[in-house]
Amino acid sequence: MAQAVSDCDRALQLSPDNAAFLDSRGEAFLRGHDYARAVADYDAAIKLSAAQGVGHASSYFGRGIAYSRLGKPDLAEQDFRRALALDPKIEAELGKTGLTR
Repeated sequence: MAQAVSDCDRALQLSPDNAAFLDSRGEAFLRGHDYARAVADYDAAIKLSAAQGVGHASSYFGRGIAYSRLGKPDLAEQDFRRALALDPKIEAELGKTGLTR
């Protein structure tokens, strides 16, 4: 996890307004079981995506997983629904990489 976070930190230094880099760092935190930091990065990615007029299904789904692990099932379910509304295939796609509810 440390190397992935470091790589994302460097990418964000070069391009701080890149929602995909925040999403990637959120995923690194999620995989490292640092759920609070994952939520923070997914929040930032979602905010940036919205400001740019795009949806980021993977950020909603990842944040949903983090909320679930933090014992917040209502927030998790809201994010899963948002993610699937943006991209009905997102759960299957992320599931292939090991990210599951």
